[in-house]
Amino acid sequence: MKRFTWEFLIATAVHFVFLLWFFRGPIIHGQVDSLSQSEKPAPQSLFDLPEMAYELLPALAVQTRELKEGVFPTWDPYSQGGTPLIGKMQNGVFAPYHLLLYVLPIAWLPLVLSLVIALKSYLTFIFAYLYARSLRLNAWTGILAGSLYVLPTYGGIFSWA
Repeated sequence: MKRFTWEFLIATAVHFVFLLWFFRGPIIHGQVDSLSQSEKPAPQSLFDLPEMAYELLPALAVQTRELKEGVFPTWDPYSQGGTPLIGKMQNGVFAPYHLLLYVLPIAWLPLVLSLVIALKSYLTFIFAYLYARSLRLNAWTGILAGSLYVLPTYGGIFSWA
């Protein structure tokens, strides 16, 4: 059991290094600017934004605001002329990792959204790692499996400048 604990801590440390690499822009500069990642001028770069920037983040902000106001989040008036908020699976209104959004102050929303992404990434990595270990693969193979499985979550960490 002690050996597994050390291997688990090493896997977590390896993933933490990946997270630091992925979030190096927000950590170093203190802000997230989706338009700065595009080589095109600002109006044209709006077409290059990922779905997270124009679809998911506003929906998460609406559901967070409504829950903090004591309103059940049923409708999003800002998405596509109005759509059911609770029926959209991407938002994950009742997902456990969104609990941070509802508990922490609304002023912290940009930071908390980054924490939610990091938490999702960590949980994805750890469960893939634990699955690989349950197949009796060694620790380094488990780390590789978890890292490769979570790589799409990072959005291609090695492509960021």
